Amino acid sequence: DRFIRRVKEGRMKLSATYNANLSALMPAEQAIRSLYYARKLEREYGISFDTVEHIEMPSMAWGMMQVYAGSGIKKFTKNWLDFNSHYLKKSPEMPLFQWKLPDGSEVLSLIPRGANLKHGYAQAEFLYKKSFADATEHLHNWWIPHYESIEAYPYDHLPLLGCYGDLHFVSKTEPRLLVEAIRKYNDQPWAYPRLVNATWDMFFTAALQSADRLGVEIPSLGGDFGCSWEDWPIHYAHVAARMKRGITESFALERLDAAAAANAGKTDSMRKGIMDAASDYMQKLAEHPWNGTNDDEKWYSYEKRSHWADALEKCNEELLSCLSTDGGPASVFNSLCKPRTGIAWLDGIHEMAGAQSVAAIGKTAVAVETGAMGLYPVQAKPCKGSCASGKTANGTGWLENDFIRVEIDPSTGGIAKFFDKKTSRDWAKGAGLNSLMYLSDGVPLKTSCVFVESIANGPVVAALKIRTTALRCEVETTLCLSSADSRLRIENKLVKEPSSEPLNLYFAFPFDAPDRRYHYESAASILRPGTTERGGDLLPGAGQEAYAVQDFIDIQDNGAGIILSPLDNQIFQLGYNTYDLMPDGPPDGDATVLALCLTNHAYQEIVRNQYGHRDFLFRFELMPYEGVYNAGRAVQFGREANNALKVVCPGVELQGMLGKPFTRSLTDGVFVTALKPAEEVGGAVVLRFWNAMDDNANAAFDVAALGMSHAETVDLLERRNGKVLSFDGKVLHIPVRGHGFGAVLLTR
Repeated sequence: DRFIRRVKEGRMKLSATYNANLSALMPAEQAIRSLYYARKLEREYGISFDTVEHIEMPSMAWGMMQVYAGSGIKKFTKNWLDFNSHYLKKSPEMPLFQWKLPDGSEVLSLIPRGANLKHGYAQAEFLYKKSFADATEHLHNWWIPHYESIEAYPYDHLPLLGCYGDLHFVSKTEPRLLVEAIRKYNDQPWAYPRLVNATWDMFFTAALQSADRLGVEIPSLGGDFGCSWEDWPIHYAHVAARMKRGITESFALERLDAAAAANAGKTDSMRKGIMDAASDYMQKLAEHPWNGTNDDEKWYSYEKRSHWADALEKCNEELLSCLSTDGGPASVFNSLCKPRTGIAWLDGIHEMAGAQSVAAIGKTAVAVETGAMGLYPVQAKPCKGSCASGKTANGTGWLENDFIRVEIDPSTGGIAKFFDKKTSRDWAKGAGLNSLMYLSDGVPLKTSCVFVESIANGPVVAALKIRTTALRCEVETTLCLSSADSRLRIENKLVKEPSSEPLNLYFAFPFDAPDRRYHYESAASILRPGTTERGGDLLPGAGQEAYAVQDFIDIQDNGAGIILSPLDNQIFQLGYNTYDLMPDGPPDGDATVLALCLTNHAYQEIVRNQYGHRDFLFRFELMPYEGVYNAGRAVQFGREANNALKVVCPGVELQGMLGKPFTRSLTDGVFVTALKPAEEVGGAVVLRFWNAMDDNANAAFDVAALGMSHAETVDLLERRNGKVLSFDGKVLHIPVRGHGFGAVLLTR
């Protein structure tokens, strides 16, 4: 009670974040849910949250900041640790700025570069850890002159951001020591500035008053700070892949839950408990220290995350079980807000008109066409074209349909030819797309293709199986092509014997695109690699030795392009296969995309033998296109690749929703990020969405199947703002900024 009272009185301040997360790895919905804990405290105790402090983690995703802004956050502080992130030395020295976000909104931000480099995230601990004389000397001879020398910091007060390090047992003794040091300093008879044991509100209020008094404008800065420790999860590649898959699956199943709640007119408490538990595991998995400073800590870190990934998968299984039934009529579930065509895979061998059984994998492929987000009967769509696979006399395997032809390099097992028939463009070069690249202690190991086999030919799909070996590892690759489109589906089953040498293992995609321009989906944003000075979206000092990718990388070159979607990994390098450089972006003229799938480059912080794991799965999809880059196309492809059509037997609460779209986006480039049961109104649902395009849009959604009659806008944390929308119960219209997010509460 005393703690809550002091927070309400403003004597203490709470950050709105649950943890210091790996911000660039989080899809938009996971990022939003990281603030639901603050919203719960707000509802239950009346605490207001308008500030985020994000500590230790050296980088910060631009899209994460936009999520903060859309959740009521006005102020942000960042005190980072200069570890394993040497590019930070290139950051601008602009401690206080308005961070301009992709949709044009702003958050007042404090990120003191020099102070972070000097003292990390516990800048002020010298006040009580040094002797009084030494602390005073350091304050007078470094801190004050340092801030006085910064041209972009003319204000008449300075920050000492953060006093305590990690939550060790000794930390609870330190606040008293800090207070005593401040009191002793302020008792001295000198004209130096006073020390204030301040809340963030006190600091930012003083900053704004100082700027007004001095007649200066706080500068604006727009761009992304890149990624840094986001590649640490690859040391636990087995766990990191399950994390990505589990999060995607969870949000897809939540849409079934929302439809069931809308149909029943009430929220199911058991399913709500499962989803809340799944959200907890997501947020724990996003916590930054996928490492340890000693062996016990390293293993404990691994075991926790492996348990959380297991638990997230179990939550998904339990939720699906609650929403489905055994032995009922099967339906195809499209979890996306746009209609789509694709392949649904039935377990086992089935005799069904228009379907194709693939004995080599024990499944049956059915070409289907579905409406937007919803459940639809399993009906085979007639195949207008054909596809085939085979092996030539010289050992080269090939796949072909009416849209593309793929040929395998018999020596590397990579895709030596990826020919788009519409544009007459071959996108592959070098060792081939999806070629294995294994660097052992910086030395590339020789790989050999030892096996190519055709495993499927037919009206629906064609497939090749390829086996490639290198020292200590083997990859079994399955390439699958359908007759319906130009998408190539790649599945790499990697068997890698545990080894402790410094290593990087990639699946490389050397594209033939000399004038390439990249776009990639990061956390809640679409970015162009390269610094803002070079036409990219990353700020100087941002980590660009690796990029954290959500659902796609788009490579555009002279009126045509190709999109790569990762399903199991998130870390990529562009052109460079090393951590020894300090790049300002990808090298000119090189269009090699490197999917970094296994590494232990943070050598002193991790267990170096893959934690004993041998079996890994890394999947990708590729699609060429004609024309210029289009964000709507890229996002839709990435979503479809990562959200395969799923065959389910819907339970009773979903029977009334069969054949109807739960919600359909009627606006190009606008995508639903969540359809979920509302937190505060039983039976109601919340629709959240994102405009991936540059331009503002008047978004429209068909939500007739939900049976709702009332719509009002809410912020990203479901806070009502009193704005009721004109709504006929069928089509919802709402404006949204370019690159902006929005949310609507739908009730009966």
